[in-house]
Amino acid sequence: IDKGFLSWYSIEDLGEMMNYKFTIGRRARREEHIHNNYEIIDLDRYDSDKPIVLVLGGNGSTDDRTANGNAKVVSSLLGVFNNDIDLLAINYNQGLGEPNITNNCKELVDKLFSPCVSQNGKRIDIVSACKNMRKFTVFAHCRGGDGVMKRLIPILDQELANFQYTNIEREQIIAQIVMVAYGTNHKDIIKGVKGVYCLSFADDMYRKGATHLSDQFLSKLDIINMVATDKELLKKIYTDRSLIAKWRELTYFLKWHRRVYSLHEHNNIRLFAHGLYQTDNHLWLNDHSISELARNDDWARHKNASSTGDCVSRCLACALCNSVANSIMNKKYKKFIRFDMEQLQAQMDTICRQHNYEQTKLDNVDLETELEL
Repeated sequence: IDKGFLSWYSIEDLGEMMNYKFTIGRRARREEHIHNNYEIIDLDRYDSDKPIVLVLGGNGSTDDRTANGNAKVVSSLLGVFNNDIDLLAINYNQGLGEPNITNNCKELVDKLFSPCVSQNGKRIDIVSACKNMRKFTVFAHCRGGDGVMKRLIPILDQELANFQYTNIEREQIIAQIVMVAYGTNHKDIIKGVKGVYCLSFADDMYRKGATHLSDQFLSKLDIINMVATDKELLKKIYTDRSLIAKWRELTYFLKWHRRVYSLHEHNNIRLFAHGLYQTDNHLWLNDHSISELARNDDWARHKNASSTGDCVSRCLACALCNSVANSIMNKKYKKFIRFDMEQLQAQMDTICRQHNYEQTKLDNVDLETELEL
C-alpha cells in the first residue's frame, strides 16, 4: 500500500476498511477424525444445546492452527468434561492493522448470545434467559480478555436493552457468564461478569497494566491467601511504601518464594504468582504464554511447569470445570441453579494453601543449586 495512502488513515481506520472477520472453529473430539481436530463452523447455522466454552486467544491467534492450539490447552484443563461441551475457539484472521473488533463482537453477540435470550426478536422470561446464558464459559488469554471480551459485554448489554430487559435483569443475565482469564490486564476486570483472573508478577502485562503492589493492594494483604511469614516479609519490604526503591528486593523475594496469592473481590478472584515455568530465559514471555498451562493426558503437569505453574493450572482447571458442571446441571433441571462463586473460592484456596505450605519448606534451601527452576 502506498505510504501516502497510509498517512491519511490510522491503523484502526485501515482495519475497519479491510473488514477482517473472526473465524469460529470447534475443537472436535479425537474420534471424529476432523482434520487437525478443528472444524470451522458457520454461526448463521450454528445451534447447540450443549454448554459452550468459548476460547478468546491472545494477539497471536491469527490462524486456524493457533486457535486450535488454544482450544487444545483448554481441552486439557477440562478433562472428563470434553464430551459434554462444545469447545469453540476464535481465529482473528488479523492481517494489516487490527480487525474491526467492534463489528466482530456485534456478530458474536447477534449469532451466539442473543438466540439464548430472545425468540422472534423479542425477550423471553428472565429465568429462562439466565438459564440459557449460564451455558457460556469464556477462557480469555491476554487480548482476548482486555480487548475482545471487554468490548463484547457492553454490546451484549445494549442488545439486552433492545430486547426490553430492565437494568436489573440485564445485570442478572450478564452475571451468568463465567470468564477464566490468564495473562490479561488485571485493571480490566470485566464489569458484571463472574471472573477468575490470573497474572504472573514476571509477566510484562503486570507492569504495563500498572498493577504493581500499590498501597491499595497492600491494604488488602490480610485477605490474601498468604502464610504469616510471607506477610511479615512483604511488610518489611514495604515499610516505607517506596515501590521503586524496593522493587529489586521484592523481585528477589517473589523469585525465590514461589507462591500463588489469591485476592477475592465481589464476583471475582484474582491470582498472582511468579515463576510458573522452569526456564529463566525470557521469563516474562514464558509466564505469559498459555501453552504450558496444558495438562498431560494423565492430567499430570506439563514437563516445563514449576510446582507454582502446576498450582495455577489446577486452579484454572478448577474454575473451568466448576462452571461447566453448573452449566450441565442447569441444562438437566428445570430449576435455575446459581453458580456458586464462594464454593469455587474455597476450592481454589485449598489448592493454593496446599501449594504455599509445601513451598515454605523450601524457604531455607539453596534453590539455585538444589532445585530445577
